[in-house]
Amino acid sequence: DAHHIIVFAQLYINGKNEGIHGVLVPIRDKNLKEVPGSHIHDMGHKMGLNGVDNAKFIFENVRVPRENLLNLYSDVDEDGNY
Repeated sequence: DAHHIIVFAQLYINGKNEGIHGVLVPIRDKNLKEVPGSHIHDMGHKMGLNGVDNAKFIFENVRVPRENLLNLYSDVDEDGNY
C-alpha cells in the first residue's frame, strides 16, 4: 500500500494558471490510515488487467507543502512567487 501518490493538476498562483504540474501528495499515514481530506476508493474487479491496482482518489481541502512540487523546470519560492 502506498503512502504517497503523484497528482498532476493545474497550479494556480495568485489566481494565475501556471499550467499542469506534478505534486507529491500524502494519502496515508505510517499506519496506512487515510490522511484527513483524502479518500481512497478501490475500483474493484475489472473485465481485464486485474493484476493492475486501480483506485479513485478524492481530495477535500488537502494542502501540501510547496516542497512537494516536482519542480525540475519551475519553482515556488517561500513568498509564493512562481
